Amino acid sequence: MTPMKDETHSDLPQVSRLRATGDLRADIERAVQSIGGWDWLHDNETILVKPNYNSPHPPPGHTTPDFLRAALLLLREHGATSIIVGESPAHLKPLRVFEQVGAVEITREMNIPLVLFDKDGWENVAVGGQYLKRVKLARILRRVNRIVYLCCPKTHHSARFTGSLKLGMGFVNNWRRTLWHLGHLQEKIADLNMVLKPDLVLADMRSTFIKGGPATGEVREPGLLLASQNRVALDIEAIKIIQGFPGHNLPAAPVELAQINRAIDLGLGPREGLSYRIAEL
Repeated sequence: MTPMKDETHSDLPQVSRLRATGDLRADIERAVQSIGGWDWLHDNETILVKPNYNSPHPPPGHTTPDFLRAALLLLREHGATSIIVGESPAHLKPLRVFEQVGAVEITREMNIPLVLFDKDGWENVAVGGQYLKRVKLARILRRVNRIVYLCCPKTHHSARFTGSLKLGMGFVNNWRRTLWHLGHLQEKIADLNMVLKPDLVLADMRSTFIKGGPATGEVREPGLLLASQNRVALDIEAIKIIQGFPGHNLPAAPVELAQINRAIDLGLGPREGLSYRIAEL
């Protein structure tokens, strides 16, 4: 798969890729501007920011505090007046996870609600997928207008890879998503994404796992940030970054991952040659 850099292919999904500097807020701003900016933000809308707080393990085990803070500041700077940060850690003490990863301190300081989906409640939603017919999703999705993902792509011991597609599992009732691991986990991840539509995905690949994951593993430091409005394109680019390190345990081609192949079949990402346009900054 060769990402397209031809500016005439405006119909292709866009992924920005840049080397992180000491100014994370400016870096994320450049990344978003290079894929079209913030025009999708509108007045009087509620934005749900969904980080990766599955566990409190050190980065890349979770979304870092500086990444969360920079994203929230930029959303406010570009007109977002109603922001919620929400997640459902797969941990016996989820509120303690929020404290350990710095989310409580940052959201309190910025006067932004921090919502634990388990306390807010769940509702049954029809998916109609081949591998996932129905799902119990976070009820908060009914109360927000826009969704922003903050993911940290890396390898995963069960799903092989976790990026923006798999980040959506945090919207699923904990007990139900645990059962998914009994079979066709990757295909269920793809099916789930038929009912989830994030407006922006920001990916922190300053560090990543090339083996193991999602909590602990063999760490490398690409030093990169990614941004896209297309989950599949961003995940493919993240996979290629991991594949650039000797010793990784990912397959030779992104489409060999069932979650990527299934998501493409569902029309969630680029089809023709897995092409997308990359803005390398």
